[in-house]
Amino acid sequence: MSPSSPPLAVSDLPLELILAVFYWCTLASPDAPLTISSVCRRWLQLARSSPELWTRLDLHFHSLPHNPDPAQGKHSLSHAVQKATAWFDRSGIASLDVQITIRNPAARPCRRSPSPSPSPSPSPSSPITIPSDSPLASLFQTHIHRIRTLVVHAPSEAGIQPLIRPFHFPEPAPADDSPRSSLLELELEATDDSPPAHPPLTDSAVATLPFVTPKPISVHLTNLAVPSTWLNLESLASLTVTHPILAPPLSLTHIFALLEKSPALQYFSLHSRIFEAPAASSLSPIRTLSLPHLHSLHLTLNNTIDVLLALRTPTLSTLSITDLDGRAPWTGRALKAFLTSRPPLKHVKFERLLGIEHGTWEWCLARLPLLEGASLAYCERGEYIVAALARRPGDKPEPQSLARARAEPTELCPGLRHLSLVQCPGVYDSILPWFRTIRPQLRMDVVNCSDAEDEEGGWEGWDGLASRGWGVHLR
Repeated sequence: MSPSSPPLAVSDLPLELILAVFYWCTLASPDAPLTISSVCRRWLQLARSSPELWTRLDLHFHSLPHNPDPAQGKHSLSHAVQKATAWFDRSGIASLDVQITIRNPAARPCRRSPSPSPSPSPSPSSPITIPSDSPLASLFQTHIHRIRTLVVHAPSEAGIQPLIRPFHFPEPAPADDSPRSSLLELELEATDDSPPAHPPLTDSAVATLPFVTPKPISVHLTNLAVPSTWLNLESLASLTVTHPILAPPLSLTHIFALLEKSPALQYFSLHSRIFEAPAASSLSPIRTLSLPHLHSLHLTLNNTIDVLLALRTPTLSTLSITDLDGRAPWTGRALKAFLTSRPPLKHVKFERLLGIEHGTWEWCLARLPLLEGASLAYCERGEYIVAALARRPGDKPEPQSLARARAEPTELCPGLRHLSLVQCPGVYDSILPWFRTIRPQLRMDVVNCSDAEDEEGGWEGWDGLASRGWGVHLR
């Protein structure tokens, strides 16, 4: 545009460019189509004739008593139904990503001490009152084949159940031609402070439940009872379970029963406390589970040893462990036992592995020939990691390890390209230039490894790090 040219008005822009801008606005705010429609008649017509702008539905309403207050207005269930109806109409035949947030304005936050056992917990004092024949659930039933992802945040499980009921199917593989769910991802969270009530230590309750979808999906559960007495969690592709630190701990029986029902699981993430204490010092698994398709495993828990020893994961490529046991020596032993099967790991992340015994890091790195990225935070013996990775092909092995040196490459993790060390004492700044000359292709991120300092620059030490608590890991 030359300086003499008149300024270009928005109305002169191509419709394709305006639509692209509108679409990016909907990614930042799902209600953007309403704002766009209120600017001018031209934008109103453009928004109404563009179904792709109405594919993200965000509903917020309050859980109300049986006689709802009309003054609730836009926070009422009826307003949410009206909004959802408009979104389904204007999106044409496109699939929708639906997020529902139900708030309990009468609930007051409370603090509870962690429950020592997985015994049943009291139900919330102000349960949500969505009826089983909710018009919102009926609307979902009508458009069930168009809901791609569903996210529900409610004060309790009682408010989630009616909204999930339309997605229940009597069998995993339907044979008729009736409209079936296209659901790919399901995320459910109970936001009330009350911890979930756990069922008895048996999985018989979930055996007769209807399937939530006829095909594998990704499921995220936060502060919900596991296993569920109303939600079937079989044949999943991805599963994330998060229990707040104040919730009752999960039982190994429940965890193993959950994994056993999803042999095709590809992604598993567990953030919780475990009720059982670690077994005896032997490395014999209390149970064996084969997950041949699992490629990503993320664990934030105590008693890591009993969980890791039970898993057989021949295709695992990503492993993340955050140890809630602190300086427990059995976590290092569990990691060594797990790596004896040599899973094809390419990315690992370890946090708070404080009880690692001498030689464990070098032993583990030698079993990770395909490793491409490693991240360690608040782990001991950081200098041993650097020393093991600094071993060059020309280094002369010890006499007793000559046979092993001939059978294995001398350089550990030859494909490693990224190493991150955060608060791992022993990695002094003076040795980093020397290490970079040995592994010049390795990109390193080193944070506070020479000295563990607090924000004011004073010595904090490992006792100070432990005082932060584990709440940063569990929601």
